[in-house]
Formats: sequence, structure tokens, C-alpha cells
Amino acid sequence: MPTVKQMVTFLDAFGSDHLGIAYDVANGEFVGEDQTQAIRTAGRWLCQVHLSDASRSKWDHAPIGRSAVDFGAVARALREINFSGTSIVELISDTPDADMADALRELHRYGWH
Repeated sequence: MPTVKQMVTFLDAFGSDHLGIAYDVANGEFVGEDQTQAIRTAGRWLCQVHLSDASRSKWDHAPIGRSAVDFGAVARALREINFSGTSIVELISDTPDADMADALRELHRYGWH
């Protein structure tokens, strides 16, 4: 199921609180999904968010702040739905230590603690 709307439709029909959505903002960007709307749509089903950067022209899990994902908007949408699940920084990198440190600084700028 490539979109959150399809996942929510399935979960609503299935009706079990033992399932949830792990949403990847980079994948959402690549398939042309509005990440903030996807987060709002996922609502109570959202259990996990994967955080990395990408563009619509290249599938990637780039370091945060290096491509097209609007992490400020993502953070605001997560706060709007009172997200209390797990956030995972997911990077594909040749310099993971430096890029993870940069990612944490970027996320703190947007209100992640």
C-alpha cells in the first residue's frame, strides 16, 4: 500500500489496535505525497515515523536538511496529532557519524527532543 490513505482504509476495515502505520517521510516525498496531510490522515494509526530526506526525482534516505522534505512542517503535523510514537532517523550515508550528528541538530531546530 503506497499511500497513507490506503493504509488507513485497510486499518479501519481490519479493526485491530494491534496494527499501526510506520510512515517514512522520505518515501512520502518520493511518491509525491504531502507528508503533513499523510500524518494527519494517519492520525491514531501512526506508531512510528522514519526521518530522512529525499526529493521527488530521486529515491533516497539522505541526511536531514539536504533535500526537499520540510521537517518543520512534519514536526508541526506530528504535534497537531499529539504523536507519541517512535521517531527513527534513517540515513544512507558514507559519513554516518557526522550526518547523524547533523540530523540531531536539525531535528532539535524543529522541536524534536
